[in-house]
Amino acid sequence: MKSKIKNLLNELNKGLIEREEVIKTSLLTLMAGENMVIIGPPGTAKSEVARRISDIFSGDKYFEYLLTKFTTPEEIFGPISLKELENDIFKRNTQGYLPTSKIGFLDEIFKANSSILNSLLTILNEGIYHNGSIKEKASTKSIIGASNELPTKDSELYALYDRFLTKIQIDYVKDPSLLFFNNAVYKGIDEKLKFSSLEFETILKKSKDIVFSPEVLPIILKIKSRIELLPTDSLFPEKISDRKLMKLGKLLKTATYTTSKDKIEVIDLILLKHTLWNNIENFPSIVNILEEEILEIDPEKIDLSSKIYKRWEEVFDEKFKIQEKNSKKELLYYDIHKNKVTESIGEIHLQDVQGEFLFFKGHREYVMVSFEQSKWNMGFVDTEFKLKDGKKIWFYEPSSTKVTSSPESNLEGWLPLTINGDLPPVIIDDFDEFLEKKETLDIDNLSDFKNIRSNLEGELVSLRQDLYNLKEKKVKLLKAQKNIWISSSEKNNLLKKLEDFTDTTKNLEKKYSILFDKIIILLREKL
Repeated sequence: MKSKIKNLLNELNKGLIEREEVIKTSLLTLMAGENMVIIGPPGTAKSEVARRISDIFSGDKYFEYLLTKFTTPEEIFGPISLKELENDIFKRNTQGYLPTSKIGFLDEIFKANSSILNSLLTILNEGIYHNGSIKEKASTKSIIGASNELPTKDSELYALYDRFLTKIQIDYVKDPSLLFFNNAVYKGIDEKLKFSSLEFETILKKSKDIVFSPEVLPIILKIKSRIELLPTDSLFPEKISDRKLMKLGKLLKTATYTTSKDKIEVIDLILLKHTLWNNIENFPSIVNILEEEILEIDPEKIDLSSKIYKRWEEVFDEKFKIQEKNSKKELLYYDIHKNKVTESIGEIHLQDVQGEFLFFKGHREYVMVSFEQSKWNMGFVDTEFKLKDGKKIWFYEPSSTKVTSSPESNLEGWLPLTINGDLPPVIIDDFDEFLEKKETLDIDNLSDFKNIRSNLEGELVSLRQDLYNLKEKKVKLLKAQKNIWISSSEKNNLLKKLEDFTDTTKNLEKKYSILFDKIIILLREKL
């Protein structure tokens, strides 16, 4: 059967561009005896997909109709039997119409009016058609609906919309040029590849024996909980009912049985991506949730751990904003030439944003007089700084002549200028520099480092366990039995996401390790 389905999928895709996903999803949904709706603009092969899917059953009937708001029940369910009406019995002649067809395709499904809606709901959900006063078992195995757009926020349509287990959105092909070079022609399904009604019933029956791997059900329930927390303003809430859960299990069992496997594995859950959403705007988030739970990765945990690391790194680095001392343990300062000196004051008052030192050259009048006397060979600029009394300070740009003012350079009525000011301390601001000069330094609050070590150690243990689990997860994914319904690109996407997350975790673990080792060195040196 596995080989037959693979060949069948190849045939169904002939002549179609970028429709592998919708073909595969439609066929699996049909083989599970469920219903699906295809959303997409006109001209995207929605009808063609449904017609091809209808070909898979030998000798079975196919019903297709385009619904409008004026469509009558007679057009879908058959005309009223005049013969029965003569006997005061209201009954439709359903032969050749939807209730007696194996597969139904209803285009513009969400244009169904209320006179058709109730009968459609019972066929979709229970496989029952109320023909007058008689409940008839409908022959319909699956109904494929199609629409150019999602239904409006109409409570009547929600019931109909909810009956479709699978919902898939398609669009025009990404590379239209491929359409001009498409020479493949679909000529129908070879009789050898078709399924009889007996084979179909056998699939439904045997699929019930498929079991879930122990880890699968908890993951499904976690996915359900996360999806139901997604925000939505729509009438269609992101809720997964008990009925839908049962149907999801049925779909997974069908996929597993037709792949010749005996149990559902975690990777098989990727097949649920077109069954879990109600609002298309939530589709990317739901796929992301599904992938994260399949891979058992938690980006939020890593993000939190990253923030914790950043905070501890800041705390750690702050401890090393220490003023350097010389061998005699005297505090050091930078003079105007960036030399380390022990004097705390010098010919410096200000430092600009680039770290350049600025001289106070005097008040404007003094500088102008000096300049006019050609004492210096460079111009002067306004520093935009003022003295306490509001007088502007001017600054001479570098010159070949030493530029300083002195206490003797007084102007009448002005206070003497000072050339002394606080020099900037020599600050050690990283751990490596600290190790070089640790003999002249004292670190306070060693207990703080013990607390940091304890926190880092806990995070490291957790990250290393995560890395081990990620490695094990990759092994499981690679060893997982192949499911014919999961494409190579889907599996590769999962592996790529797992590898990217593993790299992120490794990088964070490395940062933690480096910082942790520094703490150990520090405590060993100082204790």
